Amino acid sequence: DALARIDPLVIRKAVVIPLLNGIEHIFLLRAHFPHRIAAGTIRIEAYETVPGHIVHTTPFARMYLAADDENIRMQLLDIRALIASIGITVEIGASEAQILWEKLVGLNALALMTTRYNKSIGEIRHQQNLRNELSMLVSEAVNVARQEGAVIDTVQILARIDHLEPTQYSSLKRDIEKGST
Repeated sequence: DALARIDPLVIRKAVVIPLLNGIEHIFLLRAHFPHRIAAGTIRIEAYETVPGHIVHTTPFARMYLAADDENIRMQLLDIRALIASIGITVEIGASEAQILWEKLVGLNALALMTTRYNKSIGEIRHQQNLRNELSMLVSEAVNVARQEGAVIDTVQILARIDHLEPTQYSSLKRDIEKGST
């Protein structure tokens, strides 16, 4: 419904960069705004405690942008500079599939494990049986990502998870606790 309310003339020269988790939204947006979509992901832990009050709990905010269309890819250089000027680290990835799947593989494991076991990622990392399950989830998602054209390194994803704040949970777990999922 929201897409129908957007006037295509308003964004005719703009680059649209959704920061949504997953991969399906890119196809939907591209159908509505051909030649205007770039992929974007953000790594951050932030959540809303009450309407309008966002708590940012990680010491970082990192964005990844990518466009398979060369014209849009060139525009990402200016967008990266603009975002970096406000203190957010921005990298331009090799491909849309690469950045979307890198985020999805790690987030999938984090969300499933912290939600299922009602434990922080630190607690999960330090219980060997849960650590093994986490590794299996990452490996399975990496295999799917490879089938979709992304080259994801299981060891690298697990290392990234190992560097998360030990008290970190997923937004899925927080949403379920609030009853919003």
